[in-house]
Amino acid sequence: MEEQQQQPKEPKLTPASEFRKMRERGVALTLYTGRNIRMRGVDPSHFVKELDGAPNMFSELILKMFWDGKYQELIDEFLKRRENPKETAELAASLGVVAKKVLLMPRVVDVPQTDDEDEEIAISDLGINELVWIFRLAFQPHAVLYYLEANGLDSGTQDTEQAGSPLGPEGTRVTAAEEA
Repeated sequence: MEEQQQQPKEPKLTPASEFRKMRERGVALTLYTGRNIRMRGVDPSHFVKELDGAPNMFSELILKMFWDGKYQELIDEFLKRRENPKETAELAASLGVVAKKVLLMPRVVDVPQTDDEDEEIAISDLGINELVWIFRLAFQPHAVLYYLEANGLDSGTQDTEQAGSPLGPEGTRVTAAEEA
């Protein structure tokens, strides 16, 4: 009798709905200001087609992230304090580009058109520190975002005072009361 060779067991394929989950549903997070959002994580490649009208600094960042893959180092460098007004304006515009792409609820639009106050907001409704947090979170691996959804945004930060905006003076952050 011939020995029957056992065929390797084929792994169960991941359903397509699992691949779409982050894009369609995103994760619910509470920002340090206490405001709740639903956002999706994105890969830099999602921005490549849209670089034509994007601020130059943002285009450069996305291309470096796309080719180099050193996301956190590049983001840290990108978010450093800038004294040049033109660069600061480009940085602020870049934060808005990302917020519009990743926020699912509330949705960020140029001019809110809906009567449903829970559906759309203008970019100016978000404080600079919230925009920076959203920017940083947007490029995290999906597993990190799911972890933060389950355990809270502060779960990975020992010192939440240091977790605020890197745009302010060293060691300081704008509180929710100051942003309002």
